[in-house]
Amino acid sequence: AVWTLFMLGYIAIGILVLFGGMYGMVQLQLGNDAPWLWSFPIALFLFLALYFGAKFGQRKGNDQMVLLIKFLYKSLEEE
Repeated sequence: AVWTLFMLGYIAIGILVLFGGMYGMVQLQLGNDAPWLWSFPIALFLFLALYFGAKFGQRKGNDQMVLLIKFLYKSLEEE
């Protein structure tokens, strides 16, 4: 469930970049003010924050994952 939330975050950031960037570029080409072009650096910051947050969570849960894998292998050996 946690990693599904991270994927939802990546998809939301992708949609922000796609539609915000398109709208900003159209406004820029029409000669209007294009504040939606700020969606690019904002999305980059959000992407990096989400990425490093996921890496932090992986490192924090590494010991528990190793313990679970050892338990699984020990359980499979007994059969």
